[in-house]
Amino acid sequence: MEVEIWPRTWFVLEQNRDTEQLRIDKSRFTQYLTLNLYESAEEPEEIHHRFLSNLRLDFDVGKDHSPDANEESPHSFELLYAYYQADRLWNTLDLRLGRQVLMDYYNQSAMDGLWFQLRRNWFFGVDAYVGLEVKKDYSGERKGLWLPNPPNRQDDGILESRHVGALFGGSLFLDNLKDTDLRVGYKGGYDGEQQKMLFTATARQRLFQDIWEIYGLAAYDMIFERMQDLSIGTSVQAAGFSADLGHNHHAPRFDADSLFNFFDVTLHNELYANLAYDLDALTRFRAGYHHYTHTTSDPFTTRWGDGGNADDELFLNASRRLFASWDIRAGYQFNTGWSGERHEINLGTGAFVWERYLKLDGYFACAWYKKLTYIDLLETDINQNVAWTLAGQAEIFFRPDITLRINGDVSANQLMERQFSLFTLLAVHGWFGG
Repeated sequence: MEVEIWPRTWFVLEQNRDTEQLRIDKSRFTQYLTLNLYESAEEPEEIHHRFLSNLRLDFDVGKDHSPDANEESPHSFELLYAYYQADRLWNTLDLRLGRQVLMDYYNQSAMDGLWFQLRRNWFFGVDAYVGLEVKKDYSGERKGLWLPNPPNRQDDGILESRHVGALFGGSLFLDNLKDTDLRVGYKGGYDGEQQKMLFTATARQRLFQDIWEIYGLAAYDMIFERMQDLSIGTSVQAAGFSADLGHNHHAPRFDADSLFNFFDVTLHNELYANLAYDLDALTRFRAGYHHYTHTTSDPFTTRWGDGGNADDELFLNASRRLFASWDIRAGYQFNTGWSGERHEINLGTGAFVWERYLKLDGYFACAWYKKLTYIDLLETDINQNVAWTLAGQAEIFFRPDITLRINGDVSANQLMERQFSLFTLLAVHGWFGG
């Protein structure tokens, strides 16, 4: 049996001013504790047992002077996950039982329940799950005692129903194929108010010894009867070069339970092309072009850009490692179109010092923008500005398993005074075996 203990202590100080020039002071203390138990088998084909858990204690130790200060409880205790896992039962079954996080290509969900997978030396496998969805305030009437992981919000910005709800689903996938991935599945759920029914499919094919890859992802909403997510693309890599080209589509889910339409309900489409080149092991270049649209049309490119609702983004990045312990970075990004015009440059550097017991890192970013559409409260003639940020980080390695990290940044623009934040993290990672 091996025991892994990993406490992480976070402390944040922040001061800024809101749009009404009211000062906001924030000081938060957060304590994570990861506790894992492992039973490792001597032979790979033997059964493996483990217990994995993560707790979080979070509370506010400062004061917020803003009139829209958060009125919720200033402290909370949360059980992020805690589950038992067994692998290779009867050389066929893997399972997880308890509070866990389900993750796939599309999203993640917290669940109290059972997940299992059947696969062993076949050409296909099956997995399935069933349980109760974890939500904020699920623990009941005790204010400040939140066992699930908050905040739990929909993509469209609406707070989810707090009724206890069920989650269930599963998938069928190809197995033991080196260059081909294929998975089809179903995701469902119901909490008495909202229902989820989603059909999902993912495919990936690699060709010519992993030089060329073609992939596609799809999620069809069976309640709204429309494609919720769709991604198709291809990538090539050889001789230090890599390139990828693709298309993404996402349809936000509108629950129609708000009096005001403060959130975007239009379709989001994106075309992207990225290029990377490694001159050698020390020098890297990255470039890319993205085209976004927000439209009520179909998810493909036939009607993109109608009504001037398109955005274009271009970025260029370069990095160079001068010595074994020192690197420099530079980048440029340009945005134009429906959401305004923006230019940004950033410069950064990092180095190990003091016999690699200390790592220093910092960057400077400066942006010029005009006519940003999402700042609709500002007058057009002053909606043009220069903003800058200066940030630094120091990471101290007392031992391989004890690390202290300190982050600080200061930023300002024409409309707001300088604001700063200070962030510290103490991590202690211990292993005990017997």
